[in-house]
Amino acid sequence: MISAFTVSAFSQKNLEKCAVNTWIEDPEIPKIDDQLRAQPKYESKSLMKIPFAFEAGDETGIEIIGFSNDYVKISKAFNEKHKIDFQGNGWIWAKRVAVKLKHENGKAVNLYALPKSTSKKVGKILKDTFSDYFIIGFDCFGLRVEYNGKKGWISKKDICGNLTECR
Repeated sequence: MISAFTVSAFSQKNLEKCAVNTWIEDPEIPKIDDQLRAQPKYESKSLMKIPFAFEAGDETGIEIIGFSNDYVKISKAFNEKHKIDFQGNGWIWAKRVAVKLKHENGKAVNLYALPKSTSKKVGKILKDTFSDYFIIGFDCFGLRVEYNGKKGWISKKDICGNLTECR
């Protein structure tokens, strides 16, 4: 199953090639789980609390390398000065992750049925939409999301890795 994609068989080079960069959402969402976990479940050991965007005056970027059980697997977390706050493997509740899209020339971003750009388009995400979708999967192609009742894939080429520098 694609949404339960694991990366254990990949080399570090492949992980970096597949990784999707994004950041931790601000604290307006109820804090159901604000910890970096050892496993993709709430009961798992907490490795550390990840600062939320703007909580400490800057963003906390993350590098996503997997998805399971409503958690994204990350290989590192870093602040906007690119200082590494965490490096290794950890899991963050997916609803804690903010995703902003590149809307080149004001165009909507395509939502694909499968993790490939030649796949059927199942919808579009409009320019003014920001984090109105939730991550429900990961693949080297990008992120699987739920948006307006539809499930589909966003290409990582359409995902901004940095909130303040998204173009």
